[in-house]
Amino acid sequence: NKSNSIDCVFTCFKSIRDEYVAVWGTPAFNVEAYDLVTNKVVFSKLAHFSTIFTTRHYLDKRNKMDIIITSSYDKSVKLWNFNESCKLILNIANAHTGFYIYSACLLINELDNKTYVISSAPNEYLKLWNMQGKHLNDFGVCNQSTYYVSTWFDSKSKKHYIINANSVDVKVYNFKDLSLFKTYKGTPN
Repeated sequence: NKSNSIDCVFTCFKSIRDEYVAVWGTPAFNVEAYDLVTNKVVFSKLAHFSTIFTTRHYLDKRNKMDIIITSSYDKSVKLWNFNESCKLILNIANAHTGFYIYSACLLINELDNKTYVISSAPNEYLKLWNMQGKHLNDFGVCNQSTYYVSTWFDSKSKKHYIINANSVDVKVYNFKDLSLFKTYKGTPN
């Protein structure tokens, strides 16, 4: 499957219904699911209008739902309910002003029972959204190309962090106030 993706080209998981699947964005801009037991495509539907850069899975334990998040060159971030044949549950159109959205992820915060969408684009601030698609905040820096964004929960301190890998370094932000927590620098590029 040819893709220009930098983020997660595909995701593999065991669903809440005990299905073993791989999900990816196709060159025809579909989101497609493949059953790893039967070796068959179980569904394929048009998801975006351009290259899909992100395809990730998240388990929403509270709502007993497998969520797939996708982002695309078409500047949108979409969330899909995998358990209902990838029914669209959120479309954030034009999430960024740049050419494309390299990376997007979810932060499922079991501490406040809320789920958040985080998106990133080259030379733009990271964006935080709620599950209604409302833009909540911008954070980070806007002069670096963000290639990958993810989240991490420190179970010992009960804190969520947002991890941003970009063209210069890796930055970790406190989710609570979106302040910079730590920077990791390596060799150039």
